[in-house]
Amino acid sequence: MVTRLVHLSDLHCPAANAVQAAALTDAIRMSRPAVVVITGDLTRSGRSHEFRSAAAFVESLPGQKIILPGNHDVPMLNLFARIRAPFRRFFDHFPLTGITQLETPDLFLVGLNTAVGLTTSLDWSLGKASPRRVEAAMQTLKSGDPSKLRLVAAHHPLERDRADWQRSKTSRGPQAFVALAQAGMDLFLHGHLHRSYSTAQSLAGRKVWTVGATTALSERERGSGSGFNILDIDGRSANLSAMTWTAGHYAPGGETHLDFSQR
Repeated sequence: MVTRLVHLSDLHCPAANAVQAAALTDAIRMSRPAVVVITGDLTRSGRSHEFRSAAAFVESLPGQKIILPGNHDVPMLNLFARIRAPFRRFFDHFPLTGITQLETPDLFLVGLNTAVGLTTSLDWSLGKASPRRVEAAMQTLKSGDPSKLRLVAAHHPLERDRADWQRSKTSRGPQAFVALAQAGMDLFLHGHLHRSYSTAQSLAGRKVWTVGATTALSERERGSGSGFNILDIDGRSANLSAMTWTAGHYAPGGETHLDFSQR
């Protein structure tokens, strides 16, 4: 049985290009996903009108959804709100989809919130894999059926990225990645870097994959272009198709085979 999962990130609503936003909606609908995962930065600066725009977009998409906040989804311009209730607006607009887990007949997906309102770091936008949240994600992973492919999604990368060393400095990220792999994670999905890529490593006696999604909609492309990922998951393997915005539509920009069979 093949399960199609659409992974998109860094929408930064409202869209600067309405034509592109409509094309993105059409492309996702035409792909007919069973699951849609959005790994954060749905808004530009966490304002109410931006959340309304993002919520309208999400409502138009098919499939089960799991949606996570990013560093742009906290009230960036209101320090008091960032400290007191950084995710209030996010959960006001995504009360049912801002969930921590989602299960299908062959997938078990866990959400990990790496966004923070404020940290002791000089750059709070880099996020943090807090021990409390990671422990909760680990326990949820362990409760899942081990015969299913187990995924974790978050906004920030957990491992340092050689191509973007500074922006991938998620606090306690590397420790969290190892702990989640030991708890059964097969695949980690994230955004934040505005780049589509995939990589694998051997951990806990298994091959564990990381897949990053570029910005789906915004003009902040950082040289990678806008796009989203389609994952067709079939048992212990998956085909990853990176969809790229070009010539007025989203088209396949390359495919990668992900093998999870090594244990």
